[in-house]
Amino acid sequence: MDTFFDLTIFQTPITGLNITPVQLLVFVSAIIWVFFITRLLHRSGQRILARFHVEGRMLHLLLLSSSAIIVGIGLILSLSVLDVAAPLLVKQILYFSIPIGQTELSLVKILWSLVVMLVASIGSKYLRTILRNQLLPPFDLPRNAEFLLLRFVHVCIFGLGILIALNVAGLSLTNFTTILGGLSIGIGFGLQNIASNLISGLILIFERPVRIGDTITVGDTFGMVNAINLRSTHITTNDNIDIIVPNSQLVSEPITNWTHRDEQVRIKVEVGVAYGSDTTQVKNALTEVAKEHPRTINQPEPHLSPLVKAPEIHFIRFGDSSLDFLLYVWIYDARERYPILSDLHFMIDQKFRTRNIEIPFPQREVRLVSPNAVKDSIAN
Repeated sequence: MDTFFDLTIFQTPITGLNITPVQLLVFVSAIIWVFFITRLLHRSGQRILARFHVEGRMLHLLLLSSSAIIVGIGLILSLSVLDVAAPLLVKQILYFSIPIGQTELSLVKILWSLVVMLVASIGSKYLRTILRNQLLPPFDLPRNAEFLLLRFVHVCIFGLGILIALNVAGLSLTNFTTILGGLSIGIGFGLQNIASNLISGLILIFERPVRIGDTITVGDTFGMVNAINLRSTHITTNDNIDIIVPNSQLVSEPITNWTHRDEQVRIKVEVGVAYGSDTTQVKNALTEVAKEHPRTINQPEPHLSPLVKAPEIHFIRFGDSSLDFLLYVWIYDARERYPILSDLHFMIDQKFRTRNIEIPFPQREVRLVSPNAVKDSIAN
């Protein structure tokens, strides 16, 4: 008569092996010890490699490889407890197939499909690197055109990799008809924002209201466009902070593109002087300031925008406590408008001090009337 320890508690579905309680207990204990030893060796190896100044990606790769080798050896030794030959078990697991329609899907097909997609991804990356660094620079393409070309190459190669991976797995596009139908319903109800961003991304890529390298203002965000993807656009601010903006926001909301046609923009500086100041002296001082700055445009040039003009000074109003002037200055690069504005403010203050031109501040005259005077005024 068989004892409890000799009874078969279950049979493996792939190999058909009968498992007893003792074998199961020893196998689980061996697996626990394998992972415990792997964890211990991982920590020790990390400290040892740190002494040899092995850091970053190389450290992670060495630790991951050593852990995988140890776990593999431990699993092979643990399987010997179950009287299972590891190569036979691996073969049976890899070729164990699940019927999907008229196709038999196995783990080995899935692994080969993943390998094909990995090769397509790596090939796309290296081909784009070669195009960017070696083949495209002689053509001197605009940054936006180069980005679109590299994006098109990536989509083509990765799409071809997906088709080959499906073919390797034995699947055809007709098997995804039901899935695509369900996705269309999901887009109609729960994925409206994602679909809107994808369509907006196509509009930005082909219509090009915003291009790579443009300096734009979206809401309170001012920066340069670094990437235009299908779902979002990356904007880098002057603080080197990347702001990720949904494409639908760039299409549906007003944006300011400072460099859409060219990089020259006009900036304005408003300044007030005290009543009684010589307005001619004020105009001359502001003109000198505009012309003395090295990064302002003093005269129109043939290669610049036809809108570019020499600096202009306008006497705009008689204010409450000042005579208000407006200085218009064109600059070469819209990205430098804030630093140049700051420089002009410093220079105007210094120039006015040299010429004794006073910049006033608001003043109010308050008269206090005694209560007796108010009573006399009412009585009269």
